[in-house]
Amino acid sequence: ALAILRDAQPGVVLLDLQLAAGSGREVLQALAARRSGTRVFVVTNHVDFLIRRHCLQEGAHGFYDKSHDLARLQEDLRQLAGLSAGIATAT
Repeated sequence: ALAILRDAQPGVVLLDLQLAAGSGREVLQALAARRSGTRVFVVTNHVDFLIRRHCLQEGAHGFYDKSHDLARLQEDLRQLAGLSAGIATAT
């Protein structure tokens, strides 16, 4: 995941904490260290208050429980897309 993100400059990343190789938190920390402006939305089935807090402190723009928060994630992504479209047309 890190190699792909190094080459790409995505505006938004939908990041699962459970990756086949490595940790989603490692990816989150690496993205935050780059200060690229990439918005990271974390999704997981392993919801824990401390994990949520750490992810938000480490730069996640949102944290979502796959079991319950997908509608909220969808709405947040729609709002972000609208904001991006507004910025793109304003310039």
